[in-house]
Amino acid sequence: MKNVKNVKRLFWGVVVLLFAALGAKKCSPSNEEECQDNTPEDVATYNVNRACELFDELFPLIAFCEDSKGEEAYHCGARWTLAYGVTVYPDGRRVKKGDCCSLIEAKEYCRYHVCNRVAPFLMYTTRKMEDREILGTLLFIYNVGGENFSGCSLDGRVVGNPSSVLQAINVGDDAQDVVNCMTGFRRSGRKLAKGLLKVRWVQGAVYMGILTSENVLALTPAKFYQTKNLGNYYELDAKRNLIEVDGFYRLRYDSITINTFFRMNAPKGREKTVAQIMP
Repeated sequence: MKNVKNVKRLFWGVVVLLFAALGAKKCSPSNEEECQDNTPEDVATYNVNRACELFDELFPLIAFCEDSKGEEAYHCGARWTLAYGVTVYPDGRRVKKGDCCSLIEAKEYCRYHVCNRVAPFLMYTTRKMEDREILGTLLFIYNVGGENFSGCSLDGRVVGNPSSVLQAINVGDDAQDVVNCMTGFRRSGRKLAKGLLKVRWVQGAVYMGILTSENVLALTPAKFYQTKNLGNYYELDAKRNLIEVDGFYRLRYDSITINTFFRMNAPKGREKTVAQIMP
């Protein structure tokens, strides 16, 4: 079974690269009738368009992961960042030290980024995705970048290999297998980054429909990063080491883990909620 999955993923990896070379067909009034067919190109167009339509559902999830930290730019350890993880203005300028913007402006910068620099990478998907899958994938791309997800640049040039996440989506792997593939992106430089492992749980929970734009509103943004015990997110062996299968860690989404997550990330004292940091 493992070999069959690997062959399927290799096949769809080739399909993704062919998409990059040929370009995805767009639906327009002149070819609307032709676009009624459920071809891979039409599926990709649906996923991209639906992704932009879902921004208002995606935004609370981004706020939950990124926090706002006010209106002044802060250094996140890698680059200067505005509220909600915005690092690039719509005109392409990088956020720099001393920059400020209102939370309303930051939300609109975030909207532009999602619709123009994140959602377009769903053109390489070949299976019509459910809303929860689109939201989880967008949140994942928002963090790792579209090139790492697809193996292609925004203008369609092949720059690498399609990720295991994209391949798992395209072959129709079950949700647990797809989100486990997200754990392949777990290093900052050459070091294992526990923060990345924690946010992968969140992205996977969104993909599986466990975390939604409604139920994160009552949680404290970015609080999940404070958890020291990775056993609250991952399957561990008897020695408390992360279990690795085929190069990926095993994310936990059993009822105990989920209930613990909601309890640990509920606000305490004066902690703000996601709803309180949104414009």
